[in-house]
Amino acid sequence: MKTRIILFLLLTFFATGCAHWLEVDQLPPGSDDFLPSEVGLLIPAILEPIDVRENGEVLEPSQEFTRLVLEKIQRTHVFSEVSSAVESGQIKERKKAVKLELSIDASIDTNQATNLLKFSAICASLFLLRPVLYLSDDFDVTAMLKAIRYDGNEKYYRGRFKGTINYRLFGAMQAEREAREEAIQKLLNSLMRQVIRDVNYFAMEEGV
Repeated sequence: MKTRIILFLLLTFFATGCAHWLEVDQLPPGSDDFLPSEVGLLIPAILEPIDVRENGEVLEPSQEFTRLVLEKIQRTHVFSEVSSAVESGQIKERKKAVKLELSIDASIDTNQATNLLKFSAICASLFLLRPVLYLSDDFDVTAMLKAIRYDGNEKYYRGRFKGTINYRLFGAMQAEREAREEAIQKLLNSLMRQVIRDVNYFAMEEGV
């Protein structure tokens, strides 16, 4: 019986200690999922290597992330083919392809002084205050997509996601991971909506 009680208390301790949530302060316009364009073009698109930075540090984007971006672009139905630069050798009409350059600039500002005070209070209370006090980090991500037509004309699309990550004592890593995923999904949706609205630009219609 005592073993079960101890096990229950331990599970409760870690469950509440990992609780977390995200407060969103700024969403990019059109961040919900999007519908594909009804005007497909015969022009392909090539995604250049993605530039990802976090707190000024250059990060190597994962293959999974690159696939996600390619899938989002394909879902717009604006381009006839979509490929990464590495695999673009087989694209038809490659000379007429639109080059897409995506950059992600993220900053996570840990409120060290405030978090340290809260952590000290939690420890001093023998963790009794753990369910009441939570730690927080400010989260800010900017995404920019540069589209370059084969005639050299360029256009830029931007989006920004801001929020605060709130988490209990042991929930920091999971909270940051989920915040990144939500921010990226919202930002990519916003960028793709902007691309869809600019289908005439990619079709190189006069006056665009």
